[in-house]
Amino acid sequence: MELSWNRKGSFLLAGERKIPCTCIVRNEFNHLRPRSTEDTDIFYTTPMSDSEKPVPSMPRIFPVGDWRITKIKAYLDNAKDGYLYPYYFGTDAWQWLDEWELDDGGRYVAPTGRRVRDTAYGFHHSTSGTTLGCIRLSAIADAMWLFANVKVGDKFRVYEE
Repeated sequence: MELSWNRKGSFLLAGERKIPCTCIVRNEFNHLRPRSTEDTDIFYTTPMSDSEKPVPSMPRIFPVGDWRITKIKAYLDNAKDGYLYPYYFGTDAWQWLDEWELDDGGRYVAPTGRRVRDTAYGFHHSTSGTTLGCIRLSAIADAMWLFANVKVGDKFRVYEE
């Protein structure tokens, strides 16, 4: 199955099915990260390899590109795994993000000028209205439908027009 998402749209297209979704991240642009000047609320990147270390950054929405589904993982305990319940659909998507300097209290200061790769972009339903860059499926029923119809290796095109 081929999937696509227009970053300016409000649905993911899976074959002929339109699946309502969002991709809202808390970051410095919308002034939602950190939650307060007293809060550390730090986002750390997910590196491409074990030899790279996670670094402080600001999350961004799912990157534009032609990607593939790389894993489908079950999170079937809603009480424990509500952020990813019931399934997480991982992709090979990645993007460059700015590393951020932290002060002695562990709060954001400013970008360091260094760019790092961030991965682990996918789509899932969530108990949260925001994600760290993943596409949030609006309905659990759509996550269940995707689980029955999407396979590892399927194409996923993300574009913006």
